[in-house]
Order: sequence, then C-alpha cells, then structure tokens
Amino acid sequence: MPISVPVVDKDTFYIGTAAVPPFESLVNDMKADKNQDGKISPEEFPDPAFRGAVLAIDREQGNNDGAVDAAEWNRAL
Repeated sequence: MPISVPVVDKDTFYIGTAAVPPFESLVNDMKADKNQDGKISPEEFPDPAFRGAVLAIDREQGNNDGAVDAAEWNRAL
C-alpha cells in the first residue's frame, strides 16, 4: 500500500491521497450537487466531517461564496 508524504513549499502544503475524489465524481457518482447549480455547498457535501473543508477551500481557493465549484476544488487539490 502506498503511503503519501506531505510536502511544504513556502506557504503551500501538498498532500497526496486517493481518499479525496475529483469534483466530477462528487457530482456524478455521489450526487453531491443536490440543487444542480454547479457548486457543492457544505450542506450538500456527502461526508459531514468534511463540511468545514468545503468552506476552507472556498475561502482560500475560491470566491468565498460559501460553496465550491470544479475550478475551486481542482485548485485546492
């Protein structure tokens, strides 16, 4: 089993994991975009434990509108 190692580059922290699905998988396979607006809000996110992460991604990589779209999700990952 592969083991990822976190890497830090100045103010960016990188970690590789197969546990984080691509945005398209969240929308298509997990039906996370319940209102079909092209974004996933914390309430729509399939795993309640990661709802805070959705807001953090939106705040750090997005437009701070309270949801993440594909571009924001992909920038974060």
